Amino acid sequence: MGDKHNLEHAFLRFDEPGATGVKVPPRRDSVKVQVHGIFEGAKVVRGAHWKWADQDGGIGTVGTVLSITDWGDGTVRSEARVQWPRGVVNSYRLGHNADVDLKCTEPALGGSFYRDHMPLIAPVKVRTTSESGSPEFCEGDRVTVTLDADCFRLLQDGHGGWNFRMEEIIDKLGTVQNVDKDGDVRVSFGSTLRWTINPVALTKLPVFHPGDTVTVIDDLPRMKKLQDGHGGYVESMRTCPGQTGAVMKVFRSHDVKVFLSGTAWTFNPLCLTLLARRSDGDLS
Repeated sequence: MGDKHNLEHAFLRFDEPGATGVKVPPRRDSVKVQVHGIFEGAKVVRGAHWKWADQDGGIGTVGTVLSITDWGDGTVRSEARVQWPRGVVNSYRLGHNADVDLKCTEPALGGSFYRDHMPLIAPVKVRTTSESGSPEFCEGDRVTVTLDADCFRLLQDGHGGWNFRMEEIIDKLGTVQNVDKDGDVRVSFGSTLRWTINPVALTKLPVFHPGDTVTVIDDLPRMKKLQDGHGGYVESMRTCPGQTGAVMKVFRSHDVKVFLSGTAWTFNPLCLTLLARRSDGDLS
């Protein structure tokens, strides 16, 4: 997982072909986990479904995984090639038809994943749209679209449709006008643009108040882009990404003045992450 794409963008997870995409949170706000298990270099012994006699050299013999491949019938990464101490190399089932021939005794590293992007294994009962509408959003909420254009367009099918001009509202600040009976959300962007949007495509933004503690996004190119029309960017702001400061003022435009390391800067609210609300004793 190279993290080459913008870490601020959300994406869709497809659990199987033809499934409806599920929006996952931006990687910036997700926990990245290192995978350990039966991968190249792992040490293994025969497991619960072993049926290969003493091909390994006998019970308790430890082998080394050389590679993880496909068993050959379309089951992906379901075969482990293992070398045993006598030099014998053979292939073993690693999930093919739910059988696992091996047991790991010394795990190897197998890349990384984002914990918050994984699907739930057990089914969870949730209220349907007809039961709950779109409870996440209410009139007046401030929202944005952080998906890339392809994901956004895909989600709009059956939820207000797609217009090429909708690409203009990605990473823009919008205000919820209403939520229709199907749960789709009518959002205004400025005084002229109004679109009906799939609620899955929207991210609700916090309302900032003086005294709140915030962090500036740790992405200088993105910050520069977002600052256009929201206080602008000057070269002395290049040290701001990743810094934590206090909200001094929130303008009617929703731009936010933040005190950082002895200097006050005006930021697009999309540049900020809320860390903590002010306590009652912080400011009057």
